[in-house]
Amino acid sequence: MRSATQAYKDRRGRNRTRDIALGYWARADLTSGVNNIAIGNRGFAGESNHIRIGTVGVQRHTFLAGISGATVADGVGVVVGTDGHLGTVFLRTL
Repeated sequence: MRSATQAYKDRRGRNRTRDIALGYWARADLTSGVNNIAIGNRGFAGESNHIRIGTVGVQRHTFLAGISGATVADGVGVVVGTDGHLGTVFLRTL
């Protein structure tokens, strides 16, 4: 199966709780943990409450609709680590 698996058990039959996986080998390395979403990413053993989209070194461009031009009160800047981890920084420190 190269398309999608969702929720209770993955294609290897391991029990999962509230996990979602989409794509080839998505969540394959996630041996335990709960509340994870993996889209085109293998995940990491023992993670919980993570969202992983894409694979570093494979996907090179990201497009998210609905962000550009949106106004938010008290916003903070978003930064991206070399591993693709998103974080925030106060705008006055940029």
